[in-house]
This record gives sequence, structure tokens and C-alpha cells, in this order.
Amino acid sequence: MAILIDCRRNETATPLKLSIRWRRVFSNGYEWDRNGEMAIGLYIGDEPVFSPVVFNPDFMRGLELRPGEFYGESDYCQILRDIPRALKTGERTVIEDAVCLFTRIVIGPDLFAPEPTADPAAGFFDVLVIIDHGGNWHGDGVGSGGPAVLLGVTREALEQFWRDLVAEAMDPAICDEVSKERLRAEFGA
Repeated sequence: MAILIDCRRNETATPLKLSIRWRRVFSNGYEWDRNGEMAIGLYIGDEPVFSPVVFNPDFMRGLELRPGEFYGESDYCQILRDIPRALKTGERTVIEDAVCLFTRIVIGPDLFAPEPTADPAAGFFDVLVIIDHGGNWHGDGVGSGGPAVLLGVTREALEQFWRDLVAEAMDPAICDEVSKERLRAEFGA
């Protein structure tokens, strides 16, 4: 599991945390195809930020999600490319599912600046996590977009978060052999 801890609230004993746990990484046989299913958790300390009714809609009740987690997908494991791009360019980077929008993660040095500029040397990043299909309290007819959490993290913490995501994606317990070979070829390890 990769964990990112908000460093702006370091004066509290209960930090705001984002966790991403790969549920499975698999290939459908195409050379370019690597898909991932994730469990994305938002916590204050060890307690969920949102109640289960917010992040666990009826159609997800059968999934093995822990308290505080909601479902996400990363088509082509794109999250593993998007985080390094955000770190390298310092541009605002939006990470979202290509097919079914369950989650959206936005990374950038200053997400709420009126006219954000790229800063490749940024030492600090905002990470905005949005639950796009939040549950029974809204649906696609009301529009996608639900509860959100904003974290502030250092470059080093974001780099470590990415390394942890890559390492876990290659775990044989969750990753098929074809996907593991392709991930290893692309990211090393």
C-alpha cells in the first residue's frame, strides 16, 4: 500500500492521509494493455474521512474494500506515468479513469492559483483527491463529482509514494505475469 501524508497539518497528532492499494493489475493480452483496480483510502489518522454511505454505492457492496476505501481504476496503469510527469514538469496533472470515472486525482505545485504556472523545481505539491462516483447520495444524473480532500506534500514524499505504487503493482499476488513483465520493462525493478 502506498501512503501519502499531508504535511501542512503536521501540528496535529492525527494527520490526513491518502492510501492507494492495488486490488489487481491485469492484462487482456494486448501489448499495450495493463489495467489496474485500486482501493483508494482517505483517513484522518486511522479513521475514515467519509462514512461508508459516501464512498461505497450499492453496486460496489460486493467488493472487498476496507473502511475508508473507495473503488478506483487506472486504465493502462496510467497513474504510474502521470505522477512522474507531474514531478518532472511541475505542471498541473489530472489523473482519472479513462473509461469509467470513479476517482480523480489532481497534482500540481499550486492548484488554486488563478493562472497556474509549471514549476519543474517545485518542492511542494498540492494533491486533490475527488470521489467522482461517491455513492447513494448522488448519481450520474446529478453529475459526477463528490467529496474531495486536499493534501499538501513534499516532492520527496510524492516520489516515495510513486515508488511504493510501482513496487506493489508488481506484487505477484495481485499482478499477472504478462502485466508484471510489461511494468518491469517500463519502470525497472
